[in-house]
Amino acid sequence: MFTTHSQLEGSLSQWTSYQEDVRQFLTWIEHVEESLDATDKQCPEMRDKTANLSKAKLLYEEVLSHNTLLDTIQAKSARITENYVAQLELQELQERYNTVKDNAMRAVGKAEELVKAHQEYQWDLYSFGEWLKQEEEKLSCYTQLEGDVDMLEDTLQKLQELQLHCTEGQALLNTLLLSRELVVPWGLPQIEDRALETLQQEWRLYQAQLADTRAQLNSALAKLRQMEQKFQRLDSWLKGMETKAQLRSNRRSDRATKSAQLQMVKSWQEEVVVYQEEMEGLTLLAQQVLDETHISSRISTRATQITARYHALLLHLLETIKQLQEEVSSIEEAQCVFTTFSEWLSTAQNNFSTVAISVDVVDRFALERKMKKLEALQGDMEQGHTYLKAMREKTEQAMAFLEEPEADQLREEVDIQLFQLEELTTSLRTEHSSLEKYISLSKDFMDKYKAQAQWVKETKNFLASSLEPKAELYQKKAQLAKYKTVQQTVESHEPAVKCVIEKGEALLNSFNDPIISENMKKLLVDYQDLCLVAKTHVQSLVEWVKEHEDYNSELQEVEKWLLQMSSRLVTSDSMQTGNMEMATQQLARHKAIMEEIASFEERLTSLKQKGEGLIAGCTDQAQVQAKISQQVQAHLQGTGDSYSAICSTAQRVYQSLDRELQKYVSHQDTLQQCQTWLLTVQEELQLNDQGPTGLQEALKQVKHYRALQEQASTYLELVCSVCDLSHDAVRVAAAEVQQIKLTIEERMSNAHELSESWREIKDQKQDLTSLFQDMEQQLLSLSRRPAELETKIAQNMLLQAKDCCQQLQSKQTTLNKMTETVSRLIGGQDTSEHADLDRLSHSWLELCHQANKLQTQREEDLQRSKDYHDCITAVEELFEQVSKEWDNLA
Repeated sequence: MFTTHSQLEGSLSQWTSYQEDVRQFLTWIEHVEESLDATDKQCPEMRDKTANLSKAKLLYEEVLSHNTLLDTIQAKSARITENYVAQLELQELQERYNTVKDNAMRAVGKAEELVKAHQEYQWDLYSFGEWLKQEEEKLSCYTQLEGDVDMLEDTLQKLQELQLHCTEGQALLNTLLLSRELVVPWGLPQIEDRALETLQQEWRLYQAQLADTRAQLNSALAKLRQMEQKFQRLDSWLKGMETKAQLRSNRRSDRATKSAQLQMVKSWQEEVVVYQEEMEGLTLLAQQVLDETHISSRISTRATQITARYHALLLHLLETIKQLQEEVSSIEEAQCVFTTFSEWLSTAQNNFSTVAISVDVVDRFALERKMKKLEALQGDMEQGHTYLKAMREKTEQAMAFLEEPEADQLREEVDIQLFQLEELTTSLRTEHSSLEKYISLSKDFMDKYKAQAQWVKETKNFLASSLEPKAELYQKKAQLAKYKTVQQTVESHEPAVKCVIEKGEALLNSFNDPIISENMKKLLVDYQDLCLVAKTHVQSLVEWVKEHEDYNSELQEVEKWLLQMSSRLVTSDSMQTGNMEMATQQLARHKAIMEEIASFEERLTSLKQKGEGLIAGCTDQAQVQAKISQQVQAHLQGTGDSYSAICSTAQRVYQSLDRELQKYVSHQDTLQQCQTWLLTVQEELQLNDQGPTGLQEALKQVKHYRALQEQASTYLELVCSVCDLSHDAVRVAAAEVQQIKLTIEERMSNAHELSESWREIKDQKQDLTSLFQDMEQQLLSLSRRPAELETKIAQNMLLQAKDCCQQLQSKQTTLNKMTETVSRLIGGQDTSEHADLDRLSHSWLELCHQANKLQTQREEDLQRSKDYHDCITAVEELFEQVSKEWDNLA
């Protein structure tokens, strides 16, 4: 019973699924049939036809895709038990599906035919439009009528060819209309119809324009042939007259020939005037023809050319008449001007002979009187140049019109007169130039000599007094800077003094004046004495400043040491010893301090000697000497008392430490303390194996190793005195202490060498810093000096700038060696010494830049000075040349 119930439920489920699929398939078929009916609507435009084709293809693909659903329905029908009704229903579905599929396929084919027909219509429309566009372009090339008769006839032939092509265009239009008939049943294509209407209008306009152009061209040809005949007649007459007008090949002939030629040319002129009215109307006639024919032709150009030839012929005849009249008049005027110039030249030569008298002595007033006379004579030369200009102009004109023999004779006479004038002008210019040069040289020499002599006198008076000793260092430095400036000023005047000497020598080459020679010698001797005195003063002041600086530096070092030593002794005195090791180490360190105190006595002696030398340098001024002596004695007294106090304190501390050590010796194991100290020192020596990074650190290492050395000596003494040396442990400890002592001594020796190297670097840095400061002041002083026009002064200033550059360049090696030494001493560490060297290098580079800039500036100044003198020389030469050329042109 249960099995039968399950079968019934399964059959019911199959039947329900089958009915649902059938219902869906029937709904879909009805939808497709409605869509196929919609594909038959009208599609006038191409886009509508294309869209219709796409829809038909999509519908056909959809029909094909539903074949699967039909197969599914058929399979479900086969599983139904009594399926006769289902089979009939399935057969009906199959028939309706096949009908729909065939209709969809026919819809796709019909849509493709419509698209193809519309495409053919568009192509025919495009072909006709392109053909018409080409024909219109050809016609546009011929609508602009221009050229001569031959060209217009050729244009007419081409227009006839275009007329024949119109049949081809009509055939294309007919084909276009036929293809349109195939598209119209499905709706009028408005886009293509509008394009067709536009093309038909253009086609009608093209035919009308072609006909109008042919008519205009035929009319223009007839009028152009008439104008061509008139042009040929006038051209023949002009050729004949132009041949006659070429009467003369040149303008050289005698006076009789010129008169005959003049009469003949006048008769030809009258004949030419007869044609003037016809020639003037020719251009108007040509313009009238062009206005009537509306063409662009060379007819106007031909008319203009013939008219221009006529006017050129007329002008040529008039010019020939004018030339013949001028030639006759020019020959007469040349003879008159030549006579006037000859008379003036004779008078000027006599006047120059009277003025040109030599002067044997340097008399400024006599030279100026002679200059005024020469200038007056030069003023008279202007009148001569006027006569010369007129003579050369007239004779040149006349010679151009005469025959060769007559022209050569006239030219020879003019050349003789011109040669005499050139001799007179050259002599006058030479005399004037020499006199002007002597006056200028004399004035320049006296002005420069007076200026330099006055300066030498004032500076000599300033340096005549002896140097005044100063008590304070800043006063000495200010005095040194002052006298260095004076020395630089004196040295900078050397080119100016040499310039005065050179100008005096140049003046003596022309005039033997004993007063000038004596003044030159006196100026030179005074300047040399002045240089020597300035140099002596500066050297003395440099020694004074250096001596005072050494004393101050030594005093500062002594006071600094005394202060540091006092602090160290106070620290040592206040320390407490808790055991034998601390007492031993304190006693060893104190021994090193006492050795340092004992060796410091030499520094006090050196300070005393320098102070006595400082006092001895002021013997000329008792008041200054007393002040310096008082200061030095106060310094020595203070340092001596401090040193004595330090010695007493050191002795007292030593006795206290020794008593403290003796207290521990009898109560503790000395050997054990020694071994403990050995281990501590060995570890310290292994750890502190790096070199110092500066002078202070190097000095600290020397002091530290000296203290360790004293500790080693103390422990060695204790072991040997307290312990029994027969024991092996005691002997081993003593040997180790001795070995440690040797190692410490070696380390101390190396530290001392390094401190000396650092001290040398410090001294070099101080020297370079001082040098750079001096160089900066020197460059500042040199840069403030203005440029000089005198070449030798400019050369001297350039040499000073080059010396500064060379001096700075020579310090590059020192800087490099210092850098290498510091790098070798400290390895790759970055310390303050590198920063100091970097600052020095930066200062050196900045000074080099300033020196190079100054050298470049001085080179430019020297070049400008040379250019200035070259320009002066060139101007003088140019003035000489221009004067000669002016005389020749005059």
